[in-house]
Amino acid sequence: MSNSNNLPPTRVIRGDSTVDATRKIDTESAKPAKPTMKIDEDRPIRGDKPVNVDISKDTHFNASVKVDSQAASAKSEGGKSKANPPKTTLYRPGAIVEPEAAVAAQDTDAPVIGWLVVIDGPGKGTGFSFSYGDQSIGREPSNSIALDFGDTGISREGHANVIYDPQVREFFLTRGGNNVYHQGNRVPGNGEVNLQSGDNILLGTTTLKFVALCGKDFDWHDSQ
Repeated sequence: MSNSNNLPPTRVIRGDSTVDATRKIDTESAKPAKPTMKIDEDRPIRGDKPVNVDISKDTHFNASVKVDSQAASAKSEGGKSKANPPKTTLYRPGAIVEPEAAVAAQDTDAPVIGWLVVIDGPGKGTGFSFSYGDQSIGREPSNSIALDFGDTGISREGHANVIYDPQVREFFLTRGGNNVYHQGNRVPGNGEVNLQSGDNILLGTTTLKFVALCGKDFDWHDSQ
């Protein structure tokens, strides 16, 4: 008697002639690592010889894998996805400021009437343009002028306000709860001071220079 270990993994046994179905015996069913072969029952069976089988038609054992090349290429070396482009950054001399630290979004149709430029302290070199209305200054992005550069001496909301009055064509500076200094002088808590182009404003350890566009000699309403 031949050793059973020499038998092929699968043999087809032709049963009684009254039975139409062909039985399949998987001698290595206990080994899950090897797939069971599928028998083509449409082929004639001659004698007791094993029937050639074709497992390429069995999609269950199709080992091909569809690779999403775009998804794969969207991974950087650090494992972070590049599908979403990085946020735009605001460049200034010597540093990079994220959008959260930049001025809050403004109406692009609103004309510029002046600027505030950081000339000393965190965020040095960064400038902010502004238009008509009450311009609040603070660390939070909700402010018109967001100075979120790390100076914790600046209030989160409304540390100071810059206001342009188109009737008299003058700029004014008011303060919130914390101290504000204009040209080295403390701004009164319930008062306001007149701003001239070139004046300095100190909040915390941050010094801003005010530059006016509108004033006695020019206002955007003149061209309307």
